[in-house]
Amino acid sequence: MGAVSLVTVLWSVVAGATLLLAALHLAFWNATRRLYVDLVFAFTALAFVGVAATELWGMHASTSQEWGRAVKWSHVPLYFLFTGIVAFVRLYLGAGRAWLGWSLVGMRSAILAANFASA
Repeated sequence: MGAVSLVTVLWSVVAGATLLLAALHLAFWNATRRLYVDLVFAFTALAFVGVAATELWGMHASTSQEWGRAVKWSHVPLYFLFTGIVAFVRLYLGAGRAWLGWSLVGMRSAILAANFASA
């Protein structure tokens, strides 16, 4: 087995820290069941872990086809990351228009559908 690159180690450390943060917010929400912002934050953090995993997959791809699959599947955690950020801003900050947030989530949904509809 070859040497592990610094980028791989850093991505893994960031993903691990984010996973811990998600677990803490999920546990806090489970204890109180009051603030849905903690639940949204936990799922957004989990989505970032998915983004980190697909990034690592793409970095370690040995063929262009494998890299293409990694990029294609990276849209799934990016979708949840994006929608989580929109929901977090709305719930925690109370900012923004609801119709604008729904429009952004709808457009991102269309992008995700088009990503998997193409060959």
